[in-house]
Amino acid sequence: MNFKTIMMAALVVSSPVVASATWVIINSSQESKFYIDTSSVSENGGVVKAWLKKIVSTPAQDKIRTIIQRWEINCNSHTWRVTSEALYDTNGNLLGSISESTLKFEDIVPDTMVQMTEGHVCPKK
Repeated sequence: MNFKTIMMAALVVSSPVVASATWVIINSSQESKFYIDTSSVSENGGVVKAWLKKIVSTPAQDKIRTIIQRWEINCNSHTWRVTSEALYDTNGNLLGSISESTLKFEDIVPDTMVQMTEGHVCPKK
């Protein structure tokens, strides 16, 4: 085998497999639809991490059509935070993104999308 063939084989073997998202709708209204990526849900020490997506039916003047966020929900203390967020316009172009893991956890307010999501991802007690 020549060097090029060996390097190509090594690259293929060492390349990570990228899993695609599995978006499942968890709430819908005339204004928007909320999805959770079930393939992204993970739990460690009572804290569940998952990606969520909101698609706005009729974007406002800011033209934000899709919001994708990484949520962390502490199932034990009923608190949550957003650690990453990406905003997309009506054409699927990225408008901006942030990533912040130092934000503190906030209480989950009753009768909200967060409380509904907590019910989907946290173990029943």
